[in-house]
Amino acid sequence: MVILAVIYQECIETGASFYNCEFLIATGPPLQLLCSGHYSSELKLRYRDNLVDTNAPYRIWARSYSSYMRQIFVSFYESPISHCSNITCHLNWLHCDKSEMFGIIVHPEEIHCFRYTFSYVRDLQQACNAHVDESADYVGIHYANLFDLNTNSTTTILRKGSKLAMLLKFLVLLWSWKPLNLVLQMALNRSFIGPII
Repeated sequence: MVILAVIYQECIETGASFYNCEFLIATGPPLQLLCSGHYSSELKLRYRDNLVDTNAPYRIWARSYSSYMRQIFVSFYESPISHCSNITCHLNWLHCDKSEMFGIIVHPEEIHCFRYTFSYVRDLQQACNAHVDESADYVGIHYANLFDLNTNSTTTILRKGSKLAMLLKFLVLLWSWKPLNLVLQMALNRSFIGPII
């Protein structure tokens, strides 16, 4: 299970991008609701998705352009699109299809899109009793809890966490840079040996 969690986190860091979300933009039929469910403790243990709490509600929508083009969209937590049976996206605005209701503006911090499917998405489908799609071409995972509708901004925790993660990645990269690593090791050795005369 730990391996699955690590693989999922690696997918988020390497394969996911807001720029892979262009498939959501309405160019065909709307995404249709497949199922809704709650994030089980088993899923939490298996994937360790830090952005979702146990028992959080989620919904899955999907659409097919043909037998070879399948798209899936998962949204965690309640949002203005939670009650939609069909959703459409125009630029970064997700809303109920054929509705004048506002919907939500999708921010890069709260959505991850992939050009493939993986076990996490298949397990979410199975957990809410939907037909498990083994070969989806595009997947979007949306975290509605990361955006504060009252302040119109991403949550402070996410922004602080992102800055901390970037700083840690930078420090690891800096430490792994060979010339700097050698200089730091020499400096540390001198401090224990004493000044060179």
